[in-house]
Amino acid sequence: MSEQTPDPLFPFDTPPSQETDPVLARLRAEDPVPRVRLATGRGARLATRYDDVRQVLSDPRLSRAANDIPRPPVPVPVSMQDTESISNLDAPEHTRIRRLIAKAFPPERTDRLSSRVAATVDGLLDGMAEQGPPADLVTMLADPLSAAVMCELFGVPGERREQLRTWLDTATGVTGAPLEEISVAMQHASDCLVELAEEKRRRPQDDLLTALVEAADEDGDRLSPRELIMLVFIMFVGGNHTTSVQLTRSVLTLFRHPDQLRLLVDKPELVPNAVEELMRFTPIGPGAFARTALEDVELSGVVVPAGTTVLPVTASANRDPAVFADPDRLDLTRANAKEHMQLGAGPHVCPGADLARTELRAALGGLLARFPTLRPAVPETELEWEVERQGEWDLDHIIVMPRALPVTW
Repeated sequence: MSEQTPDPLFPFDTPPSQETDPVLARLRAEDPVPRVRLATGRGARLATRYDDVRQVLSDPRLSRAANDIPRPPVPVPVSMQDTESISNLDAPEHTRIRRLIAKAFPPERTDRLSSRVAATVDGLLDGMAEQGPPADLVTMLADPLSAAVMCELFGVPGERREQLRTWLDTATGVTGAPLEEISVAMQHASDCLVELAEEKRRRPQDDLLTALVEAADEDGDRLSPRELIMLVFIMFVGGNHTTSVQLTRSVLTLFRHPDQLRLLVDKPELVPNAVEELMRFTPIGPGAFARTALEDVELSGVVVPAGTTVLPVTASANRDPAVFADPDRLDLTRANAKEHMQLGAGPHVCPGADLARTELRAALGGLLARFPTLRPAVPETELEWEVERQGEWDLDHIIVMPRALPVTW
C-alpha cells in the first residue's frame, strides 16, 4: 500500500518578494478549499475564492471564539492570542465592543486627524530632502509616520512616544527579540497604556483613548479595564505596523510597474483609487484570522465539517478573476479596486480602515509630489525580506516585509 501524501504546509514556500503565488492561482481554479498543515501541526482548510473568503469572514457559523488557540510558551499580559481580545470574540460580545468603538471612533475623528497626518508626512519628507538621497523609506517615512499617527490618535504625550514605540516593536516581534524580552516589553507597554488610561479618566482630552474610556452604550455599559487595554493594544499595533508595511510594499510594487508609477506622478488625482488597487494587488501577508466551523459549512461545493479550522486567504481572494478582471495586472484606474478585502470584511473588518486609507493617501501622494523621480537606490535582489510571526503558537498574524527600502530621486 502506498503512503498517503501529506497535506502541504501553509503558508506555502513562495518567495516573499514574489508578486503572485501560482499555487493559489491553481487552487482557486482546481481545489478552492484545500486541506493544509499549519506550523503547529494541526490540519486546516483554506478558503481561496473571493466569495468563500467573504463568507468565512461574515458567517456566524465560522467562529473566532471557538478556535483552540495554543497558549504562548511565555506568559504575556496582552496579545493577539488572548481569548478575551476583540479579535477572538464572536457576537454578542464582539458586537458590544464594536458598538463602543464606533461611538468613540466615528468618521469625524479621522477627518479631524487628516490635517495632522498631512503635516506629519510633510515633516518626514522634509527630513528626507534635507538628508538627501539615498534614504530608507522604512525608517524615514513608513515607520515613523504610522507610529506618530497612532500616538496622535490615542493622545500619547510626546515624551512617552519613543519609549512606547520601542516596547511595541519588541512586543510584536519587529525586533526579533527572544520570547522573554517580548514578555517584558508587553508588560511595559501594557503598564504604560494602563497609566495613560487612568490619566485620561482624570483629565479627559480630545483623543481616542479618552473617548474609549468614556464610551458607554444606551444601557450605560462600558469597557472593563482589561477590555480597554487589550483593545488599545490591538488597535495600536494593527494601526502602526501593518500600515507601515503596506506603504513600503506599495511603493515597491510601483517600482516594479514603472508605467503605473509614471501615471500616478502625472495624475495625482488617481491617488485615492491607487491606494485601493495597491492594497488589492500587494498583500502584506497570506490572509485573515482563522475561524473554526461550529457546524458543517459548504464552501465552493465542499462540505467543511464542524470543528475544522478554516483560514480565509484574502491575498487569494484579491486576485480572483471572477471579481477582478485580469487580476494579476496592476491597474491604478481599476473601477472596482475598492472591493478588495485587504482590510477584512464582515463583523471583524478593520475598525481603523478609514484612518489607514487617510495615511496611505497622504504618504503616497506627498512622496510622489515631493520626489517625482523617485526610484530604487539598490537592485531589488539586494533587499532583505522578513517573515514576521508572533511566535510559533500563532496561526494568524503573519506579515511579509522588506527590512529596508533604499530610494533615491
